[in-house]
Amino acid sequence: MWFARGPGRLFMVTDRKAGKLRRIQRDPRVTVAPCRSQGRPLGPAIDGVAKVLDPGESDEAARALSRRYHLPSGIIERFLRRRGGGAPPLYLEVTAGEKK
Repeated sequence: MWFARGPGRLFMVTDRKAGKLRRIQRDPRVTVAPCRSQGRPLGPAIDGVAKVLDPGESDEAARALSRRYHLPSGIIERFLRRRGGGAPPLYLEVTAGEKK
């Protein structure tokens, strides 16, 4: 998962075909934790609320990801377009909050 920290939130980007998007649209409550690339947790999990960002809201997320990975956002998006069948990727924002 491509992610970056923003002030008081996490930004993520994913392809439009990802199963996580359907889950988030159905129920925005999430649990996030630092983990290895294979998914093994490295620290404690935190409850939060995820939001799929509209294209107009995605600029801050794209800049944060570019800084984190030292890549222009266009390269990140091009990679995800290939995975997503040519569709532009979607940016997500996760804020800390109680999971009910």
